[in-house]
Amino acid sequence: MKRILLFALTILPFMVSCDKEEEKEENITINLDVTNLTDDGYFDGLLYYKITSNSPCEVSVFKAEKTCVSVEIPSRIKINDIIYACTSIGESAFSDCLNLTSVAISSCVVSIANAAFQNCTGLSSITIPSTVTSIGDYAFYSCNSLTALSIPSSVTRIGQYSFCDCKGLTSITLPSNIISIGYKSFRGCSSLTTITIPSSVTRIDEYAFSCCNGLTSIHSNALNPPVVEGAAFLRDYYDSHLSSGNDIIYKNVTLYVPKGCLDKYKNANDWERFSNIEEEVL
Repeated sequence: MKRILLFALTILPFMVSCDKEEEKEENITINLDVTNLTDDGYFDGLLYYKITSNSPCEVSVFKAEKTCVSVEIPSRIKINDIIYACTSIGESAFSDCLNLTSVAISSCVVSIANAAFQNCTGLSSITIPSTVTSIGDYAFYSCNSLTALSIPSSVTRIGQYSFCDCKGLTSITLPSNIISIGYKSFRGCSSLTTITIPSSVTRIDEYAFSCCNGLTSIHSNALNPPVVEGAAFLRDYYDSHLSSGNDIIYKNVTLYVPKGCLDKYKNANDWERFSNIEEEVL
């Protein structure tokens, strides 16, 4: 009881900076108070929330029950009569939730932290809103049941290992504002058949698409070939040399580049390894 009372007292000075009733009541999907407070945050029966800011009033999804199946991340919740926006999914929040099949993320969320959905092997459907700007390292690592994914144009960074070993992904189009694709971020996505790289990309980290052995085509829209750190498209991540058939992706995949950029790609580091480079037919 002492712990709960002390917590209640500590938030009193901040109440003046948080709007109590400015949001319409129908936008508030969850109502919590000190009776819902646990060591892992405020618990609504499925998700745990932690207050990350009192000005503005923001919370993060800190943890989920391992038994969760279908989850809708709320946009706003009321805690002790104060309205908070749910702006982030915390580190490892849904990690190892093996029963999780679908997630709908509200339009208040701006960031998906490291390992947020790591090893959610049953996750087959997720909605990422256009408010999200960053996807952390290992965020969807080994989400084997994901077959299609729409990454909104608001995302500018995809962290390392973020979609590594998502063996069910068949196609992915990266958002038009993406700048950096992290170290090994799509490694082992063996069902991927095509990749479209937007014109905004300036860098692809090493091994980003290694072991993507189902690839048949890559479409790069960048007028200047992105800098590639290391062998981004090797068949076997564990063999860094182009030997023993490890260059099969470079031999079998057709690389499509913008019209007038053929020579640039043929003379650019790593890109020149592709045996089949063609100009995109518009």
